[in-house]
Amino acid sequence: MNAKCRLAVWFVIAGLTVGVALAQQPGGPPMIVPKKPIVRPVAASATLVVHCDLACNWKLDGEDKGRIEAGESAKAKVKHGQHILAAVTTDAKDRVQQTCDIKGSGQIIVDFVLQPVRDVRLVAEQAAREQQERERQAREQAAREQQQRERQAEEARKREADQRTIQSAQEFSDKYEAWLKARRTQMGSEVVTVRLKNECATDSIRVVIRFQVPDDSGHWVTSGWWILKPNESLRPTFATAVRDVYFWAEGTSSTYVWNGDGKSDSIAVPVVSNNFVQEDGNNLIGVNQKTVNMFHSVFKAWGEHTQSFSCK
Repeated sequence: MNAKCRLAVWFVIAGLTVGVALAQQPGGPPMIVPKKPIVRPVAASATLVVHCDLACNWKLDGEDKGRIEAGESAKAKVKHGQHILAAVTTDAKDRVQQTCDIKGSGQIIVDFVLQPVRDVRLVAEQAAREQQERERQAREQAAREQQQRERQAEEARKREADQRTIQSAQEFSDKYEAWLKARRTQMGSEVVTVRLKNECATDSIRVVIRFQVPDDSGHWVTSGWWILKPNESLRPTFATAVRDVYFWAEGTSSTYVWNGDGKSDSIAVPVVSNNFVQEDGNNLIGVNQKTVNMFHSVFKAWGEHTQSFSCK
């Protein structure tokens, strides 16, 4: 082999990373003696092809590798060995992770399938919302039921209290009427009494009366209620030595009202819906209190007088 060729061989050999040395043969020309090759290990590697079905950001062994649009892919060189790959949707709500053991070469395809993960999350979120809504409705229903129980209990307490009040008013009324009957008898002929007459043919009425107490107190008393059926008349427990008497009445099933509205000699008096007697200076005992405007009647003589209520 000539020097050119040797040189060429050198370069060829040098290109193959194999070294040579010149050896001198005794009494002869130098000759090429190959050296022992130096082996330089090259790390084995492969190419990952990462695909995302939804737009995602992905990582390789914790290192951000950027964004992959939905349905597209990205590539990355990796060495042999175990690697952790992760992908998260761009809204950071859905995530998948894979561990890959790279052994071969060439391209290795990794699919990040995020849509099923999203579907499961959406179903879970919907179920959670529905559960929260059921719990909210249950709480509201429980609150309504509790409020209803409390309202019913309060109404029951009020009915009981009203019943006690009405009973107390009735007991006082009965005692007062008994006294008034006896007093009427004692007064002899110098007394004014009244007969109430309902001239309505189809409606019952109820009447309240105000008059001066037949004693030396000078007090006035309001008494009610006197119920008269259609075309009925009755004589209430009533007696006074003063000929000024006040009345107020209403139909029990109609809009008829007999009052003192628009009259200068009328008076406003508080009343309650139950039977009652209220003398000046005493509490008005009863329920559903309201104020009525009573009309004035004057009876010019002793004895019994008729107060009529007409529906005409």
